[in-house]
Amino acid sequence: MRISNLKLGAAIGLVAGLAITLSWAAPAAAQTREVIVGTPGFTNVGGLEIITKAFEAETGIKVTVKGGGMDDIKKLATDGTADAVFLPADEMDQVKDAIKAGTRKRIGRSYQGLAVMKGAKVPDISTKEKFIAVLKTANRVMHSRCNGTPGGQGCTKTAYMLSSLFDLPEMAGVKHAPSPYGEGGDALARGEGRLPGPFRPHEDDGRAALLGFPAQIGYAELVRQLLGVELAKGHARTDWSRRPLLQEQLAYAADDVRYLPAIAAALGERLTAAGRRAWFDEESAALRDIALYRVEPAEAWRRLKGLERLDNAAFSAARALAAWRERRAMARNLPRGWVLPDAAIHQLAQSRPRTREQLSHADAVPPGTAARAADELIAAIAAAPDDAPPRDAVEAGRPDALQLRLEKALQKELSVIAGELEIQPEILATRRELAALARGARELPVLAGWRRSVVGERLLAVL
Repeated sequence: MRISNLKLGAAIGLVAGLAITLSWAAPAAAQTREVIVGTPGFTNVGGLEIITKAFEAETGIKVTVKGGGMDDIKKLATDGTADAVFLPADEMDQVKDAIKAGTRKRIGRSYQGLAVMKGAKVPDISTKEKFIAVLKTANRVMHSRCNGTPGGQGCTKTAYMLSSLFDLPEMAGVKHAPSPYGEGGDALARGEGRLPGPFRPHEDDGRAALLGFPAQIGYAELVRQLLGVELAKGHARTDWSRRPLLQEQLAYAADDVRYLPAIAAALGERLTAAGRRAWFDEESAALRDIALYRVEPAEAWRRLKGLERLDNAAFSAARALAAWRERRAMARNLPRGWVLPDAAIHQLAQSRPRTREQLSHADAVPPGTAARAADELIAAIAAAPDDAPPRDAVEAGRPDALQLRLEKALQKELSVIAGELEIQPEILATRRELAALARGARELPVLAGWRRSVVGERLLAVL
């Protein structure tokens, strides 16, 4: 399976009302040196950092961004906490009385991603009509479910948009179904349905890192280093909803994809020349393991870090809270961290509040979660068993002096190996794996597959 973000302006135009708007909630003081901006997650990851940095550079005024769910951001607008808020148009309508007249501005549209199975013909979805025609060829289109009102329990804004999309008359004949578990992409990974064709995203994922490029290298930098092409940056903040687009805007948008085949070919040639093609093939094959995308609530605690520092009672509570968070995230189709951050799980597991008043002192718990789910959190903690739970996947206790010396020696050897291979050390082994090695663990990624012969055996020799 591969994933791509496609700018479906025409297709998404079928869905009413995810125009995103920016409004000033209150007039700024004449000598303002800081602006408070409230934003939901989808705007925060959609370019807000670029906008705020440009604003700070131009005005010298510091911008502080406060995130949260739709209800949280609307509260920031109505209680006067924020100077400006980003919200979808229909959500902005609900707080219009708190918005200064004449300051509401439309800033863009939401683009949706398609996840499709590998191996089919690449579909043409360049127009609304072609997009609909392609959807009608699918045996079944999976999408995020919406159980309730938009932004409410069981229905995110995106889920509402997608569910509403298939209610339109133009979509008659499209066979579709909401995923019974989380996002549509998860459903696709489990084989519950197929979308019409594959896409070819940024094909360097994994390849560039195996060749020594920084793990988080951007597309523009890869184009520059591999192809010697400097991509234009002049339209990063273009309002793509405006028509007609200028020729230079079209060229800028085309640059997002025009160099992908050349990048894929260049990276492929380098992998082969370096003798690392098998590494990439093995990494890619591992990602097709459906078990990677299935998380049972009872096993969600295994994602948490730092459990080795908890006593048995706190560890048991952390397991219960992680299971509660997983179920709630699934039901609401939200990222886990939005429901309850890891830091909040640790704080609650150690304090184990029994009343709402006690829970109110847990400052790591998001205010919205504390207000809406305090009783559920208290009940989850109370239901955690008092006896010591199994800790087979947790590093038991703090490392002793010998383990610390071994970890340091392993880190030194890993740095040497990474230098010889001209590759980032974390691509070969993580610090957590090195710590586990020092404790005697052997069922680790660094001791499996290509990593064992390349780095694992040398690390074992250090021990």
